[in-house]
Amino acid sequence: MEHMGTASPALVSLVDRMTETTERRNDKRHMTVLRVGKLTGRRGEELCLIRNISDGGLMAHVYAEHQPASCVTMEIRNGHVLSGTVAWARPNRIGVAFDERIDVLAFLANEQEEMIGGMIPRAPRISARTGVVVRRGAHYVHARLEDISLGGAKVTEGEAFDADDDVVLMVQGLPPRAGTIRWRREGRAGIGFNETVPFEELAQWVVRHPAPVAPMGTS
Repeated sequence: MEHMGTASPALVSLVDRMTETTERRNDKRHMTVLRVGKLTGRRGEELCLIRNISDGGLMAHVYAEHQPASCVTMEIRNGHVLSGTVAWARPNRIGVAFDERIDVLAFLANEQEEMIGGMIPRAPRISARTGVVVRRGAHYVHARLEDISLGGAKVTEGEAFDADDDVVLMVQGLPPRAGTIRWRREGRAGIGFNETVPFEELAQWVVRHPAPVAPMGTS
């Protein structure tokens, strides 16, 4: 009898599809979405792309490695954080099972109501702890980046700027990004970028430059 070796890619793909089909049957209200989220795990924070969500969990495209059974939190929209456990992990994809089931239709409807009410969804902000240079005209200010998103950043040395100043933020590993000082208080300043950072560019940068976080437990 011929010895069976490693499973073929076709078989692995078939098993993957069967697994995901089973998961979808278990959650009938399965909504396909495509939105940016912030995933926090033991490695820290990262940007991810949520591809679908149900009452019991979600599937996301990720850029860092994750282990099944590890605890994570997911910020999907303004200030709304869901906790869960990695149910399965494959290259650049994970499935997360929520700790508590949600009403996914109501969850998405509330998001729509917030937008109608004038509350603009804010891009997830990723914590950062790295030195940066902010150019203001002919002056260069050495500061520390505290957080960054697709649309802006928060830096220290806020007293060096005035509201509405045109600046250029220079972060190692990212192209210079032009923007405007939107606010300054308590020694910090908020920069709004003139053009958003491409999602994949920032997502990969975050994985390469993780900010230290408090350890998370495992289930």
